[in-house]
Amino acid sequence: MVNRRFLGLLLRAMVLWCCGANVAVAQPQLARKTIGFSNLVFRLAGSDQLGIATDDFRVHILEELRGRGVNAIGAENLVFGSEHGHPPDLMLGGIVTELQCQQGASYMNVSCRMGVEWQVLDVESDKILYQVLSRSRVLEMPRNPAISVGKRLVLASATGLSQRPQFQKLFDALPTAAPTRGYARATLRACKASPRSMPQASEQVLDASVLVQTSGGFGSGFVLGPDGFVVTAAHVVPESSATIKLRDGREFPATVIRVDRRIDIALLRLGTPEGTPLPCLPVKADPVPVGADVYAIGSPASRDLSFSLARGIVSGVRLLQGLQYLQTDAAVNSGNSGGPLVTGSGEAAAIVSFKLVGASVEGVAFGVPLGPGLNALGVVVGNGFTSPELASAGAAPAPPAPQLFVDTPDPLPTLASPPAPRSTHVQGVGARRTSPAVKRAFYVWGGTALITGLTLFLGVTLAGSAGNDETGHKLKNIGLGTSAVGGVLLGIGFALP
Repeated sequence: MVNRRFLGLLLRAMVLWCCGANVAVAQPQLARKTIGFSNLVFRLAGSDQLGIATDDFRVHILEELRGRGVNAIGAENLVFGSEHGHPPDLMLGGIVTELQCQQGASYMNVSCRMGVEWQVLDVESDKILYQVLSRSRVLEMPRNPAISVGKRLVLASATGLSQRPQFQKLFDALPTAAPTRGYARATLRACKASPRSMPQASEQVLDASVLVQTSGGFGSGFVLGPDGFVVTAAHVVPESSATIKLRDGREFPATVIRVDRRIDIALLRLGTPEGTPLPCLPVKADPVPVGADVYAIGSPASRDLSFSLARGIVSGVRLLQGLQYLQTDAAVNSGNSGGPLVTGSGEAAAIVSFKLVGASVEGVAFGVPLGPGLNALGVVVGNGFTSPELASAGAAPAPPAPQLFVDTPDPLPTLASPPAPRSTHVQGVGARRTSPAVKRAFYVWGGTALITGLTLFLGVTLAGSAGNDETGHKLKNIGLGTSAVGGVLLGIGFALP
């Protein structure tokens, strides 16, 4: 049995298993729920040892899941603001509850088995959807380094998890129809700004942008219409209220009226006195052609850099995770989230949402198109008056609470090494090799007897008449017998292994 010191080293090696990992940028599958990885905790039954994997540990799990066809995201993109990644629909975590090792057939080898209790969290409802105890084993692995044993065990467990039918059902396609939150349809009075041409109209466009401040951080946004409504990214406003600062220094409280956190869009109403004039941006609801100029407005990295403008182009229109995004190479940074992507005619076409970061990744940012985004909130921008439904925060129907499914645990695997393959070679007596001295004795005595017998037989035969009497016959028989014995001894000598 392997001692506790080796188990401790294995635990520590698994906790530290992360160094030197290459982060790969992977594009999620279309119209499928996404899953991220939170952490792996080591809490063995009957032991006081507790370990928590480092942040980089999730890279290995995510790469393994992606390699098995699971729509796993993380470690390759970053949402600005207080979030650390574009929120996945599901989150995976695990607790190592079983770990047992024993010495293999060789002292240098070890056989181990591990049990991981995997749990899948529904991010939106904050409820556990799925739970299973997955077990794995490795046989006759070199005990040094211990990290290789731990890696094989964890990845084998993750592979088994990915192949379970109930786990795969968690990723059923997301509905793409909007509105997704079930808000009642409402009309918002459109901005009647005069025709603009960028970059000449940059000052007017910057005046219509805002700094969104909450207790947890800051982001950007813009005034949508003359009635005091602001649009920003949902992850910029995790609370129900915020403070809005205009470019001229004025500040107003704001209330979140409608929000869709899956699409990442929020509509706020400013607490401004009636009749307060506000600069605004008209909406570009139609698709923007690839290659067209766009301008990103926001507060990159700092409040002191608020109301900054960066120029780029539309790099593409993408469908990621079942949602439509406008891709741009405009320079955006933390704090740009929620700010507008403005077209060359001064219209707001999208809301900055997130960008990809990582090794050799540069100039790949994404915005939520305003057309689908406002449609998800049930908002239509048009002429006339703003609907009274937008006067206060509306109530969206709550989705049904998800039910926990506990899957059948894997059986406890044995640590017995597989039997050695049977040999098909037929060996000699005792299956041992004969001593060279014994074989040499058979050769010497056999050769001597064979030569002596043949010499005697031939000598008597050549003697002529002397060999025809009774004595001669006896001598010839003795010669034949002696040569036969010699032949048998030589045969045995050659046959011995």
